[in-house]
Amino acid sequence: MSAAEPSVTPIPAPPRPQPFGLDPDVLTAIAAEHHDAYVHAEPFPHCVIDNLFPPEILDAVLDEFPTREAVDWTVWDTKNELKFVCSDGRQLGPQTQALMAELNSSVFVTFLEQLTSVYHLIPDPHFHAAGIFDVPPGGFLDIHADFSANARLRLDRRINVLLYLNHDWRDEYGGSLELWSNKPREKVVSIPPVFNRVVVFNTTGQALHGHPEPVQCPEGMSRKVLSAYYFTNGGVPLKDSMAAHGVLFDEEIGEGRYRAKRMARMFVPPIMAEAAREAKQWLRNKKARKPKAT
Repeated sequence: MSAAEPSVTPIPAPPRPQPFGLDPDVLTAIAAEHHDAYVHAEPFPHCVIDNLFPPEILDAVLDEFPTREAVDWTVWDTKNELKFVCSDGRQLGPQTQALMAELNSSVFVTFLEQLTSVYHLIPDPHFHAAGIFDVPPGGFLDIHADFSANARLRLDRRINVLLYLNHDWRDEYGGSLELWSNKPREKVVSIPPVFNRVVVFNTTGQALHGHPEPVQCPEGMSRKVLSAYYFTNGGVPLKDSMAAHGVLFDEEIGEGRYRAKRMARMFVPPIMAEAAREAKQWLRNKKARKPKAT
């Protein structure tokens, strides 16, 4: 008697990413090479490292980079920015997921601690407000200070990592990351977002950055970046500490409007403030996705 045929078709296994792992000894050497320059950099601690990742891995990430219709993008379309963000690794391709896991690995976090002298770093497994960014022609991000705390993890934000994925990026396309000083308020550093370039910098209320000039790449191209943020449970130096805040754009920093917000945040639990921000963003996304009348 023959065995019965299976009544359910097995689910095919997903494609496997190309295996890779960063060499901890190589990373230790790179951290030692850049450490002193990092901690003394102006206008705030940062460094630029080129060709840190295998280029074939990043090319595989680009091959599976999602279209507008393929994932649930968060749309930031305001007077201060225009960009698309996807933080949900489950919606991304296997090579992108593998790269995100590598950025959150013990090997890479140890490298960041050695590079920055910010210890006891904790990666965010949810990639809140991080993940992949896609900035189309005309997109921009005004100068700002990043949000200071992760309400879900209840941790203080300390380090940003930006990995650029833009082949053949020309100066005339704009989109360079600008690092600004707070006093005086002026651009100090401009970093073109070229392929396989990693930018690492400390996250504080004084770490002003953005790419305020609209991207001018040709249609069919965009400014692509993979971002990851790292946190600690306290331990923020006194000079960098301030009341918990969301993203602060240039006009809000040091102005009366911000001082009022800061006072309010002292009395509003972070989880309530985060819920209010997410509700506001949901309304923005709904408005951005609403078909325009013809």
